[in-house]
Amino acid sequence: MRFLFLVFCLLPLSIIAQLKGWQEITISEGLSQGMIYDLKQDHKGFIWAATKDGLNRYDGYNFTVFTHDAYNKFSLSSNGCSTLLVDRHGRLWIGTLNRGLNLYDERTQRFYHIDMSDPASPDAGNFEISMLAEDPEGNIWVGTSQNKLVKITLTDALKNGFPQQDDATSLVQFSRFSFPSSGSAPARIRFHDNGQAVVSAARELYTLNWRQPTGYSQSKRFGPLATLFQATPDGQQPDYWFGFSADTLIGWQQTNRKVIKLPPTKNFNVYLDALDSRTVAVATPDFLWLMSPAQLYAQDNLSERNAFAVMPPNLFGVTKLLIDKTGNIWVGTAGYGLRKFSPRIKQFQAYLPNTSLSYLVQDQQGQTYVRSQFDYGRLDRSNNRRISFLDNSSPAQANRSSYLIQDHQGFFWASIANVQADPHIHQFVKFSPNWQQLKAYPLPPGTAFGLYGNQTREDKFGHLWIGAMNGKLLKFDPATETFTVFSYQNLLPRQAAEVETYSLYFDGADTGWIGTQSGLIRVDHLQTTPTFSIYKNDIAKRESLSNDFVSSTINDPDQPEKYLWVSTKGGGLERLDKQTGQFRHFTEAQGLPNKVVYGILTDESKNLWMSTNRGLAQFNPRTFRFRNYTKADGLQDDEFNTGSFLKTASGELLFGGVNGLTAFRPKDVAATPTGSAPPVQIIGLKINNEAVTVGASDGILPESIEQTQRLDLSYKQNLVTLEFAVMDYANSAKNQYRYRLEGIDQNWVEAGTNRFANYAQLPDGNYTLHVMGSTDGQIWSKPVDLQIRVHPPFYRSWWAYLLYILGAIVIVWQLYRFQKQRWLLQQQVIFEQKEASRLAELDALKTQFFTNISHEFRTPSP
Repeated sequence: MRFLFLVFCLLPLSIIAQLKGWQEITISEGLSQGMIYDLKQDHKGFIWAATKDGLNRYDGYNFTVFTHDAYNKFSLSSNGCSTLLVDRHGRLWIGTLNRGLNLYDERTQRFYHIDMSDPASPDAGNFEISMLAEDPEGNIWVGTSQNKLVKITLTDALKNGFPQQDDATSLVQFSRFSFPSSGSAPARIRFHDNGQAVVSAARELYTLNWRQPTGYSQSKRFGPLATLFQATPDGQQPDYWFGFSADTLIGWQQTNRKVIKLPPTKNFNVYLDALDSRTVAVATPDFLWLMSPAQLYAQDNLSERNAFAVMPPNLFGVTKLLIDKTGNIWVGTAGYGLRKFSPRIKQFQAYLPNTSLSYLVQDQQGQTYVRSQFDYGRLDRSNNRRISFLDNSSPAQANRSSYLIQDHQGFFWASIANVQADPHIHQFVKFSPNWQQLKAYPLPPGTAFGLYGNQTREDKFGHLWIGAMNGKLLKFDPATETFTVFSYQNLLPRQAAEVETYSLYFDGADTGWIGTQSGLIRVDHLQTTPTFSIYKNDIAKRESLSNDFVSSTINDPDQPEKYLWVSTKGGGLERLDKQTGQFRHFTEAQGLPNKVVYGILTDESKNLWMSTNRGLAQFNPRTFRFRNYTKADGLQDDEFNTGSFLKTASGELLFGGVNGLTAFRPKDVAATPTGSAPPVQIIGLKINNEAVTVGASDGILPESIEQTQRLDLSYKQNLVTLEFAVMDYANSAKNQYRYRLEGIDQNWVEAGTNRFANYAQLPDGNYTLHVMGSTDGQIWSKPVDLQIRVHPPFYRSWWAYLLYILGAIVIVWQLYRFQKQRWLLQQQVIFEQKEASRLAELDALKTQFFTNISHEFRTPSP
């Protein structure tokens, strides 16, 4: 809200600027139905919309729609959602049109139901719930369309948790009150610490004791008002009451009554509500006003001049208004979906719509002059118009004012060409500070102003330098009224096309830089004997100029003696090292929105700002990071023009384009107004390219992905896609992301605006995913972590390895037994062989012995 009050200081702004900044979000973007009954933002940052056909959750990119499912008892009780409440525990309560009250569990995405029918009522059905509120003790108050007010006292099971069964009616206690049928349904209730509650209807106020409600009393009747509510500043008195009837807003300060007129409109569908204790919203189909209660009460009438914003077209009626945590304004409509307005758009001022601009100049009195169709005019910001002031005697088609400059003495100098004369007449014309023509100086023979590109600069000695066509640089001395012509024509290619000067810059070191469509010309020894050299593209050298069409140059804000920044029309942004002559290139790959860069300016924080064909780019030359802005941020258009850029004496930056002028102060352009980046959420999960749903039979997500801390996946589920979203809706398409999966990524993956992380063929193991988000690429959110465990296949699990080890042990044991048995057998065989050999030898000895004995017996000695 602090950011919103800063925006109040910018009022009133031009209506042209206010019409920008609205985004239409309808069923084409995924909204289930166009009738918006209520809007809320939850503690995680998601936007919830209650519609006639379902409950919608928006993350900046997609809608998640919850509806009734007849076969799921934990689904929403009815598609017709009428009102929402986020309680102190961050839980979402949903009132329906005819099926009671629902409590949503974001962890399981289940809905628990409370039947609101009154058995004692003749018509015991569930009435339409028109109001939900929470008292200081955490009990829920329900207002219905049948003039009934119900206090729901929660049991301990529901105080901060969720029940086990789908029907939680038996876990609450009801205290019911019926208001007079002549009155109207309770619209708002305000609880006070002393136990008193004030209930407002369209015409009456009622008071009751919210701690021990036994009845109510009517405290005040205001008459035929369409709505009534109390707006009280925090800790301040007096109270303010506001209501409206037809085209009149009525305010009360204690007993003082005041009538505040509303502007006439075809449809007096007025929305009036207190967004918080310090901000009152009043909306008609034409305008939106946001003021503090005291500011609103001080108004005599609400008009276009004090309006915060002009409503977008085709807005029949406003049903609900919400300001989210980053200051964006959400408008619910009666059948036409959502409208979103970003107050940051007011940081950019847009002027002169439907006018294509080129050169811009500011005089010493702060008056801005803009050139369109070869003619200069004064910029009248208060009336958003361009006033022509040069009274030429020749037709406008003849005298073309190519360039305009004011010197240090206050004289104006205009480069004027009469193109209908034959040959063309080119004159350098001097005007007094009050625009009286003093003298016209014809250009030297053989020189001419460029038809599209022309530049004039004054040096520190008061000399005027003119970038002429076809390699001519003119030096004009106002004291002697003489021209000196210098030529670098020999450096230019010989071609039929004219070579014009698109930029002329002096870097403060007696060096000049000339940008042409044929290269960058360097002029050394500018004040003595100028010498010229050229930088141009060389296909064989990656460090050469990437594109020869140079549109502007400027010194590096930190190291002006070393670096020069060069913009090209087709090669992007270049940084020239003045000592080495080498260029470093910046294109879309580094974050530049487009390779056609028209002009460069620096701000007080030493950032570079440049205009392109895809919006404006802010560039930090120290970190090399870009932050890009488009028409959706409030620019005149996405396409800008050559030479149409100016830094004023007050530090304001101006850029002209095809649809007018964009003006802003860089310090006011805050991508993250709160000073810290909004949180990032993991909002989607795909496994093997299939979306995973909560509570599905695969068991991957027993809880929603936003609540999940750990994923357990099988080895077949190793193709993982995760989706992110930054909870800042000013321009979701430009939110940036970075992520890192520990175990896979060595460094952070700078994903830019890509909000998906894909990992294929993840090996089994434990990983931790870290995700960060940013709106500007400079301030990053705290990381969101998700642990991922990919289980190995069964043949690589721990018990499989245990079996492998046991099997190996058995095999080794069997081998050991086999080897041992074999060895024993071998030893036995050897033993048996030895025994057989011994026996054979014994047998041989026996045989020999008996043979010898026998021989002795046969042959006795003599």
